[in-house]
Amino acid sequence: MEQKAAISKMEDKFAEQDQQLKDQAKELAELKAMVCQQQNSGSKTGGSINSTSSNHVSKSPMGARSLQEGDWVDIFSLFDPTKCLAIGRLQGIDPSKVVGGQPLGPCWCEILVQIVMERNEQLIRPYGLLQTIEDALGAPIAWPLKLVKIHED
Repeated sequence: MEQKAAISKMEDKFAEQDQQLKDQAKELAELKAMVCQQQNSGSKTGGSINSTSSNHVSKSPMGARSLQEGDWVDIFSLFDPTKCLAIGRLQGIDPSKVVGGQPLGPCWCEILVQIVMERNEQLIRPYGLLQTIEDALGAPIAWPLKLVKIHED
């Protein structure tokens, strides 16, 4: 009887944890949709950013040059979009590209971090031992397109 009660209690706890995971997944999906929607409503560089191929991003209007694979880019903070965190090389924007064990998805890009300016800023998508921008020096990260701008010397 005690074992049945213990099993029942464990099953209840499992069901509760399962529901919590589902709720968190739903919340994460909603947050991702909000970030994507904000990115599509206009970028820091003066226009919307749209994916046109796996290696090319176009910006409009203002005639700004399009982001392309290999470009040097500035990486800006999610919490303060005026604060440049690092400089890196754009590796691509293919939504199916896996970075840190997770596909980029729409409105995200892969950047190889080369120069760090704000060491302690948390990564938006941390993975493995990479938790901060400083940790990511020399490594690829996923970053929202809205928070990436062509680096100007």
